Amino acid sequence: MGIRMPSFAYGTHTIEVKLGPGGEETVLYDGLMISHKKPYSFGVSHKFSVKEADEKVEYEVKTKPKGGLLGAVTGIGKALAPKVEVLRNGMKINETK
Repeated sequence: MGIRMPSFAYGTHTIEVKLGPGGEETVLYDGLMISHKKPYSFGVSHKFSVKEADEKVEYEVKTKPKGGLLGAVTGIGKALAPKVEVLRNGMKINETK
């Protein structure tokens, strides 16, 4: 079982990021898997496009380990849930601290 991160909402849509025990990352859009990458490292980016209200929308979900580069190199940051940033059409709409 992986680490479940907070959900992000934009209008009636939700984006979730799940971190697996093997370091993989999965992004869900409205409950459906839209991107899957592994392993978790310092700066994975998930890009995808969807149609919302007859408009093509580009999303980018970025994950970064807490502790920055030091956390990524030493593994200290991996012990903590990473920072997640969500961009919609290039504009930041949400971010974890």
